Amino acid sequence: MKHLSIARAIACLVILTMLALPGPVTKAFAAEKAQTFDLKKVSLLDIDIPPSSRYMVMAPHYAPGILTSKSPKDDNVKAYPKLKSDKPLYGHLLLGSSYTISDSRNKKMFFVLDESKGTGKGYDTITVDANFDNDLTNDKAVNIAKKSPLDFMNSGSRNNTLLFDSLKIKPQGQELTIWPLVVKYNNDMFRVGFFCENAYVGKIKLIGKTKDVLVTQSQCISIAFDSPATHIFFMNKDRYSSVVAGQYHLADGMYWTFAPSENGDKLAVNPYMGKLGKLKLSCGDLNVNASNVTLTSSASYLRVDANSGFLKDSTLTLPVGKYKISGVSLIAGDYDVRLANYSDDSTAAFPLEITADKTIDLDIKSLKAVFNAPAKDNVKIKNNSMYVSAYFCNPKLGVKLSSIQDKSKVVREVKSGNGTYKYYERLEPAVKIFDSTGKEIAQGKMPFG
Repeated sequence: MKHLSIARAIACLVILTMLALPGPVTKAFAAEKAQTFDLKKVSLLDIDIPPSSRYMVMAPHYAPGILTSKSPKDDNVKAYPKLKSDKPLYGHLLLGSSYTISDSRNKKMFFVLDESKGTGKGYDTITVDANFDNDLTNDKAVNIAKKSPLDFMNSGSRNNTLLFDSLKIKPQGQELTIWPLVVKYNNDMFRVGFFCENAYVGKIKLIGKTKDVLVTQSQCISIAFDSPATHIFFMNKDRYSSVVAGQYHLADGMYWTFAPSENGDKLAVNPYMGKLGKLKLSCGDLNVNASNVTLTSSASYLRVDANSGFLKDSTLTLPVGKYKISGVSLIAGDYDVRLANYSDDSTAAFPLEITADKTIDLDIKSLKAVFNAPAKDNVKIKNNSMYVSAYFCNPKLGVKLSSIQDKSKVVREVKSGNGTYKYYERLEPAVKIFDSTGKEIAQGKMPFG
């Protein structure tokens, strides 16, 4: 059976071109030097965090996956405590590992949830391997907190979230205070997270401007504060902004990186003084306004939006290096176009190499329709039907087209307290299928996603 490529259902073209610059953005930044600032240890419970930023700053680090009563014990655990429930919840938290960045020193922290009053009476105790010896029999169980000192839960989750008393853990040199919590989805589906209250505050300078910063282990608890997943919050009056230690920060026309000390009491601030490249986004003859571009490298997670000054006239300026495209969002004429990461066996881990000695062109028009189902020489027809899926992609550069919407055609409007949200008509590729004689046997739309 032969497949034809997806029909030309896309009326736009996005070209991403990298151009090299010889050095930093302007000569004025040449005087900027790396500096290290002292920070003071605090508890997040004592910080007056703006309501709009409270959940972000006090966000817990969740254990992987959804736990059920059928979740198995971990073979790495030497022993669990004697339990009252016939359906305990076993799990672990991977310290130092977040959605975007991982610390090579990551470590598992095992735990088990029990029902002290018996099976079916509700999970009300949790035992955590606080000393990291893989033996939970020498760790003290903690109970549901009688009074919550935390306000990190949004209104939609308070009724189905249980907060437990705090406990101390020592994954490496510094002792951390963490608060376990359990989110209940139904009678046998649970998500377990941990909030770390340890933090450091201080003042730093970026291009002569003093900024108040808060260093936390929000969203990702690590064995030490020098983890690339540690969060640095800029303590603006009404709303905090943040960057992780393993991520470039864009401020005042310059890239910066931050390196907390192991104990968190110092913060090194480093201006990026290396070479820069340019990534230009265009769409044929249409005017293009890029909203944001997200890239990931082996050492950093980089999100550049239109307000940063580094995404101007549809041109992105960024440090040289190897990246993978995590996402691109742009408006081209009447079209909302989205690109996403794509990988297969032929794609390198970081396929987009930005260098100063060559130009990389990524032309959406040149993206090929790659079919991943049915597999080659393995066409299966069941009940006179066949499942077909494909991507508009470039495996070598690790990018795919993920959606196109026509903003000139509104199909639905939803009003909320924040205004009216509009849903636009989606452009979907079409596919035709022919048999070995060339006869067309099927055709139809193949929606993105």
